[in-house]
Formats: sequence, C-alpha cells, structure tokens
Amino acid sequence: MLKLIKKMRQASLLIGCFVYDFRVFLKGYGGLKRVDKEATESWLLQDIHRIEKGFTLRNPRSNYGWAVLRRLDGNIKLAKHNGQLSNGIERYLGSVMSAYRVKNEIPDDCAELALAESQDSYHANLPYRPKDLMGASFDKIIEKRRSVRQFDRETSLQNIERALAAARGTPSVCNRQYIGTSVLTGDEMSKALELQNGNDSFRSEIKQVLVVYARLRYLTSPYERYQGYIDGGMYCMNLINYLAFLGVGSCPLNWSATPRNDQKLKSLGVVPKNSSVVMMIAIGEVDDTISTASSRKI
Repeated sequence: MLKLIKKMRQASLLIGCFVYDFRVFLKGYGGLKRVDKEATESWLLQDIHRIEKGFTLRNPRSNYGWAVLRRLDGNIKLAKHNGQLSNGIERYLGSVMSAYRVKNEIPDDCAELALAESQDSYHANLPYRPKDLMGASFDKIIEKRRSVRQFDRETSLQNIERALAAARGTPSVCNRQYIGTSVLTGDEMSKALELQNGNDSFRSEIKQVLVVYARLRYLTSPYERYQGYIDGGMYCMNLINYLAFLGVGSCPLNWSATPRNDQKLKSLGVVPKNSSVVMMIAIGEVDDTISTASSRKI
C-alpha cells in the first residue's frame, strides 16, 4: 500500500510538471500565428537559412524553395509594416538572396525579395574542408566548424569510438552517465532518416548516422524531466566538436518529431524504448573543399 501511495504521489507530481510545461509553452512559443518581434524573427531566420542550405548541396535543383520564398516575402512585408525588421536580419537576407539569384530566379510575386541586395562583404556560402580542422585548437574548431551536407564515404569505426570516448567526459547530472549513441548505416539508417524532418534534400549523401539518446531510468525525479536533453545536448556538442578535431564532417539533425515518428524509430530497435531521443548526427568523410552555409549570427 505504501509503495502504491508513493507511486501515485510521483505520478501526481509528474502530471503537475507537464501541465505547467504545457501552460508555459502554449503562452510563450512562436506558433498560433503570433506576430510579435520574436516570433516574426524566428520565421525569418528559419526560412533564410532554408534557402541558404541549398547552397551546400552537390546538385541543387534549379529555382528551389519557391514555397519558402513566398512565405519569406510575406513575413518580410509584415516585419517592415510592424517595424520589426532588424538591420542584422536585413543584411543576412540581402547576402543570401544575392547568392540565390546567381543561379536561380525569384518568383514574380516576391517584390520584397527582388529588392534585397547584399550590403556588405558577408558571403552566404563558404568553402570548407573538414580535414583542415584535423588537430586544430579548440578556438579554431569553434570558429571554423561548419555543418556539411556532402559526404564521400564512411568514416572509420576507430574515429567514431574516439569521438564517443571523448564525449563521455561531458558533465552530467550527479555524474549519472546515461547518454547513449547508436551508429546506423545501410537500410537501418535509411529507415531512421525517413522519420527525421530535414534531410530530404541530401539523404542520398549520408553514409552514417549517430542517434543520441538519454536512458530515462537514470532520471529519478519528475523535476528532472528536461535533464536528458540538457545533458544530451552538451554531450552532442562535445561529440560534434571532437569529430571536427578528427577531420570528420558532421551535420546535426533535430529530433523535433511527431509522437508517431518517435514511436516508429523506437520500433526499429535502434534506441531503447525507455529513452528520449536527443538528436541524430549525420557523419562521414569529405575529401575535397565543399560549399557550406555561413549561418550568419545576428
């Protein structure tokens, strides 16, 4: 009976925590067609980067991203009308649209984008060779590392093991070492990538994927409901940076997935069912200099 009471109390605390989370997120997130400055900036940054990512592909299709461009044009008009268009975003937009027009056309109904011009020497895409960071200083890796979307072949298991060993040194709550990583290739990788939103345009390039997850059994209080993502995020940061130190290319792939896709991923058996997926990371060797998105910080 005492055990049942304790379980009910824990369940009650957990429900209370999630109700609180629901209220905070519902009130604060940028959906629901909110038009305040932060929500508008979020849409602008997302869509500018969606166009910018096209520069990183090996063979992007001509005039790609028109649906995104039309939404971006509408949000630029809205931001200007509401006095919400910052100089930083305007400069970012100008550089990306100038680069886009080199090989692509802008839809006729996107008047705002047609006017956007580069205002400085900032380049929307940069040449990058992951091997140039092999053995580099921490400062240089932080400054120069870029996400890549072109891979030539798999990296070695030795490189992966070295990076995972380094990432295991990441701080974690009360030294509970509960962040795990699955290494996927072949059909298993392809099935997992189909469930992730954001790799369609370069899926054929990806040779290996790391799936990072948090084992929930190690979290013992309802108040630790975020902790897997906090510790997992720090782990991923160290993992990605150490891969850069080894000269290995990588691209973080978010796991902002639907519940159905989360369940499907677990049904593949690539992560434990009592875990939370933190993210996927596409990795591989890159032989030559490639084009990468500058991802301008505002």
